[in-house]
Amino acid sequence: MKHPLLTTFIAFAVTAISHASNSAETDTIKVIKSPSKVVVTTQGNTTIVSVTGVPDNEDYYYQYATDVIAADSVPSDDDDWNPEHIFLQNPDCAADDAEFLFPFTKPRRHRVARFDYVFFRNTYWGWMFRFDAAPGMKNSFECGIGEVAGVSYSPWFCGPEFSLGIGLRFSQYCAQDGYRYMKQGENLLLVPMAEGERADKSRVMTATFCVPLMITQRIYRKLYVSAGANANFNTYTRAFSQYYTDDNTRMSSNYKGLHQRLLTVDYTAIVGFNRDLGFYFRYSPMSVMRHPYGPEAKSFSIGLTLNF
Repeated sequence: MKHPLLTTFIAFAVTAISHASNSAETDTIKVIKSPSKVVVTTQGNTTIVSVTGVPDNEDYYYQYATDVIAADSVPSDDDDWNPEHIFLQNPDCAADDAEFLFPFTKPRRHRVARFDYVFFRNTYWGWMFRFDAAPGMKNSFECGIGEVAGVSYSPWFCGPEFSLGIGLRFSQYCAQDGYRYMKQGENLLLVPMAEGERADKSRVMTATFCVPLMITQRIYRKLYVSAGANANFNTYTRAFSQYYTDDNTRMSSNYKGLHQRLLTVDYTAIVGFNRDLGFYFRYSPMSVMRHPYGPEAKSFSIGLTLNF
């Protein structure tokens, strides 16, 4: 298959077929020496020649598309032939995704823009690192699904993808050893343990509905980056404390009816491979608890995303 004249021969063949009725002189469209792979496909009346790899560049990609006109439909005059064709020489846009071939046919027959539905995308787990937080609060964790359901829109081939969806997140804000949460009136406090008391566990748990607006761009083959903002609706928050007194009596308390912020905003960036595995970073400049009704905690998160 690696012959300097192979691609020239195919180009001649495609041109000859389209000119069979008027025996017009053929022209050389492209000469590629020693290609690694040549594929000829048809879509309706359109013939597509795809060439992959050359000796000094294995990522090289070239594509030629033209309409093959039936012999009985060719005009009888000798007007110059002006085929509609599109060339592709960007290996990043020539991935293994078969659906990406359609923009290389006639533009008036195929739309380049794409609209899709997405489900259960970006399941994640990560560590939350606090900053500008109340004393006694330690680093914690979060987990969730970035987009339980959503829609995506790509305005042009190999361009960015814009997506809007609905997600879920579960977060915990744990107290350090020697501290516990307690409620005093309408306020949730994070206080040191009294003398003789031993902390077991104490945390604030939050369930959030998220509305992410993301933009995703493939930057090289299967490597992609995403960035965007999340509107978070903190619908459920409660605090739990469990500790032991000096006589080894276990005490536990649940606190509900807390005054959390119903809406917060944070920002997310993801670097991933083939959308299957990725790493995310989230910056959360707004505290979930409202001042002065609870301890404030701003955070950033680092973790892993998976798609099944």
